[in-house]
Amino acid sequence: MSRRKKKSSSSPRGSVADSNVLRVKPPTARLGELFKVIHEVARAADLAGMETEVQSDDDRFDIAVFARGINIVKATRSLCADAHWEMASSLVRQLFELVLNVEWITKQSDPTAARFLFSKYGLLQSARHQLETIAYAEETSRPVDAERRQFLRDLLDGVAFSEFKGKPRADGSIRWVDSWNRKSVRELAEASDQRLRVHQYSLLYRRWSEETHATPGALMEGMFRQVTPGWVDRVVADDDKETAEVLSMAVMLFLDLWRLLPGAPEDDWEAWAGWIGRLREWTIDKYFDEDPESPTFRSEAKTNAAETS
Repeated sequence: MSRRKKKSSSSPRGSVADSNVLRVKPPTARLGELFKVIHEVARAADLAGMETEVQSDDDRFDIAVFARGINIVKATRSLCADAHWEMASSLVRQLFELVLNVEWITKQSDPTAARFLFSKYGLLQSARHQLETIAYAEETSRPVDAERRQFLRDLLDGVAFSEFKGKPRADGSIRWVDSWNRKSVRELAEASDQRLRVHQYSLLYRRWSEETHATPGALMEGMFRQVTPGWVDRVVADDDKETAEVLSMAVMLFLDLWRLLPGAPEDDWEAWAGWIGRLREWTIDKYFDEDPESPTFRSEAKTNAAETS
């Protein structure tokens, strides 16, 4: 049986096709300094975390939150390096929520008790998830641990998590509160001592929520993009601006998180001042000069950086 030979990649037809492909530099080349900064921040945090001793439950909590922040920064960099700022924005949105929750904890009269309540809500979420997993196993005719199921039901029906129970539903079933402190993200932003949190919520968090949930607003630009002369350059420029905002916001929020955690490694404001200065050069000065009070940057961060430079 004869087989068709593959067309040579060096054939004239192949050459014509290749010549019609427009290639652009990757984000790491176009925004090299930003990627260097976020890499340096993540590496410095990693090394500092390895040398930090855990001496209490509060320290254990802080280090766990700190490590989560580092991983968010790393993942944000990886996604942006492949030109996926839309997906990376979901991670920075998560970091924003983490910062707001830690801010709330530090403002309480008993931060240790607040940390415990946060952790306890995590146990509640785990118990509910396990019970739902067992229910799914039963519905799909899989083996079910009846003893474990009863234990979880008794646990949730009892008083162990009573502080997280809201007004019962119409059928009498338990209605669980939506957050460990009964606060929405907006409420946490409004309660923050940092005045830019509300602007960050309105201008960044809500918009990035569209990307997270793939709402119609997240798809509009792609659906109605006009392929006209220079359209590729416009798309690249827009993506660079969005990528710069995501990367810068990730770094600034992570530095805020680092500063808020007493059990995290000691901060180095000299290094921080350098990172913040380089970020400003590549975001405010390059992309947002028409908006010197971009929600990416806290005025407090600028002041502290200036004092240490």
